[in-house]
This record gives sequence, C-alpha cells and structure tokens, in this order.
Amino acid sequence: FYVEALRRKRTNEDAIIALKSLGQKVLDEKYGTFYKYYSDDKYRDAVYAYLDAEEFKSKVSAVGVQLTSAPYYRDYYEESRDNYIAELYTKAQRNLDEEDFTDAEKVLNEIKKLDPSYKNVSALSDFAFLEPKYRQALRTYDAAEFRKAYALFKEINDRVEAGYKESKAYMQLALESAQYTI
Repeated sequence: FYVEALRRKRTNEDAIIALKSLGQKVLDEKYGTFYKYYSDDKYRDAVYAYLDAEEFKSKVSAVGVQLTSAPYYRDYYEESRDNYIAELYTKAQRNLDEEDFTDAEKVLNEIKKLDPSYKNVSALSDFAFLEPKYRQALRTYDAAEFRKAYALFKEINDRVEAGYKESKAYMQLALESAQYTI
C-alpha cells in the first residue's frame, strides 16, 4: 500500500518513512528465506527466493525509497545459481539423449532465463525446438501434406536464418508440390 501511495504522490512523507521501515523488514525476511535455502543446499528455491527479494527491492526503489542489503547475498546467489544451472544442464542433456525434446526445451529456456551465456545453452535450446519440428515436417511432407509441411519448414527457417539441416530445400519442394496450376 505504501508503494502504491508513493506512486500516486511521491512527496507523501508518511508513506516514505513507513516504507523505509516496513520495506526493510520485508526485504530482510525475504533475504532470510533465501539464506535458509542457501544453507540447506536447496539451490532452486534459493535462486528464486533471491530473485523475489531483488524484485521487491526494485519495486520499492522505483518509487524513490532505497533499501539496503548485505553484499554477500549476491555472492551466495551466484553460487546457488551456478549450482542450480549445472543441475539443470545435466537434466537437459539427459532429456536430449532420451529425445524428450519438450522437457529439454523447458529446462534449457529456464537456464537461458537465469544465465543466457551459459555454455552452449542457446544452441541446445534451438536444437530442442527444431529437431522435433523438423521430424514432424518430414513426416508431413512424406504423407503428401505439402501445405502443412511448408508451414512447419517455414517456422523452422524463421527461427534459424541459415536453416536447419535441409529445411530450406524441403520448404521449397513443399511449396512447389503444394501449388496448383490454373
């Protein structure tokens, strides 16, 4: 409520004072929850608890009230994030090995959200999306459903400019096969 009050009127002194006091308590609670998860080696929970605390801090900061936090929380977060991402990466590789592309893509997208520059996660995410789509497009093309195959190959080529495997050639073939001569 104090944040909303300050959004409406930035000079509301009562709201500023109350938000500094109460907001700091709430932020400390959120960091306390994060630290508990960090101490228990619950990396996923720790990562999302930290992000929740940072989101709250940013929300309060947006209305002009600065809250403080200990700098070591950032280090703990990075350690938790790195451990959690390593777990996710292993899970994603296992999913890819088992050709469970849907789950692999979900896991890889979560990694990209947390650390977009982690290893080859972007390429693996593209692979997890493209490979099942490519296989489906080939099956559709073989079943002589050329318009549907064209749409699938187009979706693949829109995601990757250079194309994926022979998707550009098949897209052209599907287009030619789907055309009617009038």
